[in-house]
Amino acid sequence: MTSFYKYKDMPGTKQINHDIDAKARSKRLAKRKPKTPAKLANECAVDLQLLVRLKAADSDGNCQCVSCGAIKHWSEMQGGHYVGRGVSATKLLEENINPQCRRCNIRATESHVGYTLHMIETYGVDFIKHLRQMMTEVKKWRKTEILELHEDIKRQIAEQKTRLGVGL
Repeated sequence: MTSFYKYKDMPGTKQINHDIDAKARSKRLAKRKPKTPAKLANECAVDLQLLVRLKAADSDGNCQCVSCGAIKHWSEMQGGHYVGRGVSATKLLEENINPQCRRCNIRATESHVGYTLHMIETYGVDFIKHLRQMMTEVKKWRKTEILELHEDIKRQIAEQKTRLGVGL
């Protein structure tokens, strides 16, 4: 893509008044609607998945896929959900999210046995039953709840990045 500025002095090119554009842009930004709880929850979920991978990483930055056992750098892993991310009651539950390699996270049905074994070993059968029961619940997140949780997650991410020596 060619920059506009290369052609600004050519005959027939449109000249832009940047002062007017800046004013219009600031007006548009001021009119933006506040984020909905669903949007805030999605943003929080992304950071929670990052936090889970960082926490699982060893001092070299590697973590293990809970489904197949593959060891990869935390940045190459994904935050896999035992109960799918679409379930509002478990979406922001840290225990429901664990590091998974891309292959296992995409092929959830094939890797579910390994994930289930990990969950049972880590949390026990009663917790799995509790998660399954939560699948039927609808959680209405309040903005304040999400914002507080998200701030805590961001703080923990900063701590984990410092532990791993990752630039902030």
